[in-house]
Amino acid sequence: MASTHMGFGFIFTYVLLQVLNKASLEATIVVPLPFLVLIGAVGGAFPDLDRKEDWGLHHRQTLHYSVGYGVASLLLLTINAFYSNSFILVLSCFLAGAWLHSFMDIFGGWWIKPTQSVYEHITKKWIYAYDIFPFASAKEWSLQSFGNVLALLISPFLPPSLDLPGWQFVAGCFALIWLISAAYEVQRTIPERQVMEVKYWEDKFQRILAEQ
Repeated sequence: MASTHMGFGFIFTYVLLQVLNKASLEATIVVPLPFLVLIGAVGGAFPDLDRKEDWGLHHRQTLHYSVGYGVASLLLLTINAFYSNSFILVLSCFLAGAWLHSFMDIFGGWWIKPTQSVYEHITKKWIYAYDIFPFASAKEWSLQSFGNVLALLISPFLPPSLDLPGWQFVAGCFALIWLISAAYEVQRTIPERQVMEVKYWEDKFQRILAEQ
């Protein structure tokens, strides 16, 4: 779910920036922390824009880079450590969230085929879906809820932004994003899963009959 990836993009970016602080790189943080973790959340949702296959995109392939986003983010963070720049830092946080999304999809399934979780552009092959958190399942909803709770627990530790306490700024924005994403999932994603499951079992039944 997009909101699951956004929640963990939020958390991952926050932890990443705290690591930079612990490494005595405070001077490299040239953008308000609440804004940066929200950028991580947006990056966490970005790869799923390739769901718009009517635009000529291919889901979990066109905008999913399970290695590339991570390498690019680390490279930009390294550059920013020596040359502090707002744009570089914002882009690195965005790419960190996008990388986490692409990596998390490896542990999902049910979208295209069990053998296709994320397309790896380096090897030009699909990575096998582990199906630990099946698409639009109770397990994925539970993972989403866990991420949302962690994100809200982190927000009180964020400094003020736009004259609002960090927790109000982030919690308000994140709650709005979650509501929009949840509405989208209920209206589109869950019905799609139901259709896919019916087709999966029909195909399996036909294979069993053919083997007899």
